[in-house]
Parts: sequence; C-alpha cells; structure tokens
Amino acid sequence: PRAPAASQLASLSLAGCLSLTPACLKSLGPVLRACALLSHLDVSRTPAVTDASLDHLLETSPTSLTSLDLSGTRVEHPRIHLPCLQRLHLANCDALVGPSIKCP
Repeated sequence: PRAPAASQLASLSLAGCLSLTPACLKSLGPVLRACALLSHLDVSRTPAVTDASLDHLLETSPTSLTSLDLSGTRVEHPRIHLPCLQRLHLANCDALVGPSIKCP
C-alpha cells in the first residue's frame, strides 16, 4: 500500500497566507502530526501566527524540523524547542520581545 501523501511531505510553506485564521492553524495539527519527514516550515508574513498559534503548531509538528521561518509574524515570546533545528528566521518580527530557543 502507498503511504499517505502527508507522510512524504518534507516542506510546507504557508508564507503570506493573509486569510489564514488561528482556527485554521489549529486544524493543521493532525496533518502536521502525519508529516514525519517535514523538515521545513515557512509561516512567514502570516498574521495569524502568534505565540499561541505557534505553540500549537510546534506541539504538533514532527521533531524533524530543521528550518523554521517566522519572519514578519506577530510572535512576541516564542518558545521554540526543536531538537533538529538548524535555521530560524525571525526577520521583521516587530513585536518580538523575548524568545526562548532551545536546540541541542
């Protein structure tokens, strides 16, 4: 049998999705859980990305993420604890105050 398409997804870009709501981001949880090979997540310039929605996204994302782009989002105090993270983009996060970043 063939694996579901989501299980083969390595990169997901929601960059600039202006009509995306926090509820939509929350509903992505089950999809992200199925993406065991996901290594790149780009949610840059997406206004719905706040500390709360990012927390939920990262809780449901696979630990295989090596690249995360949060540029131009409304995160203030993001908690980013990803064991494989190699690249983190926070450019133009005007509300950014105090990120908590833990990577090995």
